[in-house]
Order: sequence, then structure tokens, then C-alpha cells
Amino acid sequence: MQVTNIRTTRGRGRVRLDAKITIEKTAKEFHVFYDFPGCFWFDLSLNSGDPLLALTLLPAMVLDESLAIEAPISYRLSENLSHLQDVFSTMNPGWSEIPIQAPIKRFRPSFFRPKMKRGLFFSLGVDSFYSLKKLLEEDNPQKLSHLILVHGLDIFYQKKNHGLFTEVLDHARQVAGEYDLQVLDVVTNMRDFSDHFVNWETQYGCGTFSVGLALQRGFETLYLASGLSIFYDGFIAYGSGPLITPHWSTERTVFMQHGGGAERQDKINAINDFPAAMKHLRVCWENPGNAYNCGQCEKCLRTMIGLEISGGLKSCHSLPEEIPMVDLDRICIKNPTTVHIYQRLIDDLKRIQDQSDHTTKIIHILDQKIQDYIQNKT
Repeated sequence: MQVTNIRTTRGRGRVRLDAKITIEKTAKEFHVFYDFPGCFWFDLSLNSGDPLLALTLLPAMVLDESLAIEAPISYRLSENLSHLQDVFSTMNPGWSEIPIQAPIKRFRPSFFRPKMKRGLFFSLGVDSFYSLKKLLEEDNPQKLSHLILVHGLDIFYQKKNHGLFTEVLDHARQVAGEYDLQVLDVVTNMRDFSDHFVNWETQYGCGTFSVGLALQRGFETLYLASGLSIFYDGFIAYGSGPLITPHWSTERTVFMQHGGGAERQDKINAINDFPAAMKHLRVCWENPGNAYNCGQCEKCLRTMIGLEISGGLKSCHSLPEEIPMVDLDRICIKNPTTVHIYQRLIDDLKRIQDQSDHTTKIIHILDQKIQDYIQNKT
């Protein structure tokens, strides 16, 4: 796999990083881009192969192709590549550790570097709002400065829910305005490349690191909100975590995983009194008709159950006030992670005193869904 034609251009108030990726076995070419607001020109790491290394590493391992990048990569990052490949090949049996060819450069801090920024990758979901709340509460003179919203990760670029981004960006700007933060909106077509080779649950971390590594000239610290608790056995099998995230750091930028010490219900309980979360929370993956939250899909429903447990469902303006039992009865559990989440919901529901028939019915449905999943796996 070869990464060439890496360049940065400016125009129409935006700045764009482009590259060409060529698959060795098929000679197929992909053209990928990252598009940033023009005011972040001085934050971009010009002539760096680091962003493309993060994007292409896992696809190259899947294809068992050596990876050649024409632009230099960070010395610190190059020293971590063996560890990262070992983690990913352990997580994914059948993946191969591959040789990587790229010039190595020790990037040194610049005397002309602008005031250092600290950003949180922000999707307006439960994990994002939990991390935002906790980071805002920290007594730290080096405070969070930016929320980074990426069009092309969970909101596809020119596919499926593409039209939703404008509304999501407006919500993100409202949140940022309440806490004196700035929004950095990024557009990328990276999944037009990576989805051909790696499922998104595994690739999403590297996709996020790829965006962050493009910004390393201006951002000192970048936070990723943790999607799973470190106490969950399946934590390692995802695209980021304590064995992965810090090892994508370079001499100039540190990646930090945030919120791994809390389970999803703990996070919902924590944001229950966070007004921004109750107004702008976004959890939906289905987005029929570009809906912000559909209130009917599996992700919306389990979030609504969590909010009902915490006492915050009726206070959440972005989700329905009532859990539709007909839709709940239709959900299908597809992986062990969801089993873990639903079992926690069942346990918490059972602790509610003076349970209503409504609560009892939810417990029954969720328990049956878990049993159906277990039976289908045996």
C-alpha cells in the first residue's frame, strides 16, 4: 500500500489536506481528504505522514501489504508502531504485522507555535457530554479550548445521514457558546477508503487519531471520550483504549482517553443535571429522514431507559418523554457489548422501589432479548 501526493491547499475559507492511497495487489486508487476551517491553517501539520499512517495502518494489516508513506512520520510514533500492531493483531486473529517505510523526523516544538490548544472530539453523545462535563469541572489552568466535530465519522460524508450535519453543527456551536469554547468542524471522506477493508467499530479510533494528527502543530492535548468502561472484559476489542490511544501520541500532541473509569449508566447519571446534555444529547445511529434522534432505534431506546433510571428522561429535550414499548419489543441484540449494557440496565431497574407495571414490562422484555441472544449463539 502506497500513500503519495500528500499536499495541503487553501481556498474559499477552508484548508484541505489531500492524499492518494494505492492498493498494491489491485492497483486501485483512493483519494482521501480532510477539510478544515481556514483559520486553523497554522494548526495543521504540513508535510507530515502521521495522519495518513493512522488512516492506513489497519487496512494494510488486513490486506497483509507493506505500507509506504512518502512524507515523514514522528519518531515517537514510529517507536510505538510495533506495540500498536501487536495489540491490533492480538485483537484480530488473522491480521498480519507489516513493514512500514517512511522517513522519520523528530518534530521539535516551534518558537513561533501559537498558544496551545486542547480539544475534545465531540459527537454530542453520552460519552462526549460526560467527558465535557468532567473536563469543565477540573481545576486545571490549562483548560479545554475546542470541541472537534467531524463530518465523515458517524455522520457519513455524502451518504445516508449526510444532511444531518448542519443541524448537529448548530447544536455543537450552541454547547460551545455556553462554555466559552470554540468548535472546529472537520469534513473528511476517509470512510470511502477504510470501510472497504475494516469494520468501523475497529477503525473509528484510528480515524479519529488521523484527524488529530493533522492538527498537531496547534493542539497539545486531544481527548477521546471512552465508549466502554475499562472494567468491561471486551474493552480491548475496540478501536481505542488505554493500550491504544496514548501510543498514537507524538512529540507535539498527546492523545488521552477520557471517561474509561465509568460505565454508560454511570455517565447517564452524571449528565442528568448537565443542562447542555439534556438539551442537545444526540445518540441515534439510524437517523431516518435525517432525524436528530429517532426515539425508536435500539440506541435511542436503551439511552431512554438509562435516562428513566436516572430520573432525567422527561428533562431531555432531544428524546421522547415516553419509552415506546412496541419499538422496544422489536429490538435485536447483536453483540456482547450490548448484552453487558442491557444487563446493567436490568439490574438498575430492579433496584427501583415501588416498581410500576411499566418498569416490570421493560425488565421482562430486556431479559428476554438477552436470552434470545444467548440461545442464538449456542
